[in-house]
Amino acid sequence: MIMTSNLKVENREKVGKGISRALRREGKIPGIIYGNNQNPVSISVKENELKAELRKAGFYHFGTGVETFA
Repeated sequence: MIMTSNLKVENREKVGKGISRALRREGKIPGIIYGNNQNPVSISVKENELKAELRKAGFYHFGTGVETFA
């Protein structure tokens, strides 16, 4: 049985160093989802939610699902 972990992320329209720094000041972590022969998707996730998931036992062995919010 594969355990999963779901992260709630927001799509980002704007990208770049300045935008990423502003997101970090707001307590969010910028990121990009690659793979599955699809175009990359720029996202941001709340820092506290990501840290909570990372602390869970076996996180690095989970399949991770992503819910996106505009």
